[in-house]
Amino acid sequence: MKRILVAGCVAIAAMAAFAGTENDDDDITMENAQIGRLAYAAGYRYAHGKGVERDLEKAFKCYLAGAAAGYVKAEAAVATCYWNGEGTERDYKAAAYWKEQAAFHGDAHSMFAMGIMRHFGLDGNKNCYVACQWFRMAAQNGCGDPSFEPGVIEEEGCGPKVSVKWIRSAAEAGNVDAIYWLAACYRCGSGVFPNRQKYYDLMAVAAERGNSLAKCILGCDKWYNSVSGARDEGLMVREAEKQGNVTAYVHLDKLNKTGKL
Repeated sequence: MKRILVAGCVAIAAMAAFAGTENDDDDITMENAQIGRLAYAAGYRYAHGKGVERDLEKAFKCYLAGAAAGYVKAEAAVATCYWNGEGTERDYKAAAYWKEQAAFHGDAHSMFAMGIMRHFGLDGNKNCYVACQWFRMAAQNGCGDPSFEPGVIEEEGCGPKVSVKWIRSAAEAGNVDAIYWLAACYRCGSGVFPNRQKYYDLMAVAAERGNSLAKCILGCDKWYNSVSGARDEGLMVREAEKQGNVTAYVHLDKLNKTGKL
């Protein structure tokens, strides 16, 4: 099975590059869509160990093949791999590129992620005015509160205090990812005064509502900083890993190797 998937991804990558060169546009679109779906499905299986041995590098290669075919879920997955350094080197610029591609193809969560990217300037390109535009677009597409409007936003003088309002609005609308990132704002003081307690409170809410990344980060953060019982926090990381969170899998692997688990 593993050999079949590897061979399949190689074939998919080649097909993505050359598919449909002699067909009409509709045929190319349909063919690429099928290629993208197959590649994404193979990547997902490798990333989560579904029927095959877990292999993040192979997952990334499959996702990349799907993204090359223009499949939006694969584009978002490639961006996440680059964002977290899963199966490849961490590269925020590459993450921004693929998140933007997924956003342009209609993925609301990628629109929100682009807002986060610009708010924090993770790729070295911080622009809170652009962040607000992305947050507005995400809200209009179901990832936030579409009725929220902080007033006229001028490009000049638009800073983190303005763009964080959009993050807070999305969090109050029930966007669990926004709750996680609002917690991050309180941790590093981006647009708000740093507040360690609010950071932990919001991260706990995100974790309670099922955000596996919040469970992983909160558990690891408390573990490494000895905020509470290490073994109990380790259970949070394990639970996140069971939910399929790849970052939790990486942390657990690291902790196992260092004997801290």
